[in-house]
Amino acid sequence: MRVPLFTLLSCALSLASYVVAHHDHSLEAREAIDAVLAERGLYENDLSVRELLNDVSTRELIGELSERLERRANDCLECGKSFNLPKDLTEHKIAVHARKVNCPKCGETVSEPKLAAHMISKHSRRR
Repeated sequence: MRVPLFTLLSCALSLASYVVAHHDHSLEAREAIDAVLAERGLYENDLSVRELLNDVSTRELIGELSERLERRANDCLECGKSFNLPKDLTEHKIAVHARKVNCPKCGETVSEPKLAAHMISKHSRRR
């Protein structure tokens, strides 16, 4: 029985993708955890950390880290205040941490990004 080369190739590729998709990465993750603990000096001093991490699956670790990164994405790096929405963080940065300037016409202190809007609303002839 002769099997076409194309059929063999497609079967081999399918098998390879199956193996890659179902490869257990937990051993690699555990080795990475060991490396981090050893680097920070925790491995020799506190094996209880390692024992605790053994009970947590790699998927749970990745999920928790992802959630923490998402929460941190809306934290102000200057003061640490947290916001639910990215636009709220942007408004906070402009209102609280942007450089303050004095209006050249009236001397009112405003944040630099809002100076143009102030000039239009307060000093425009079309009011």
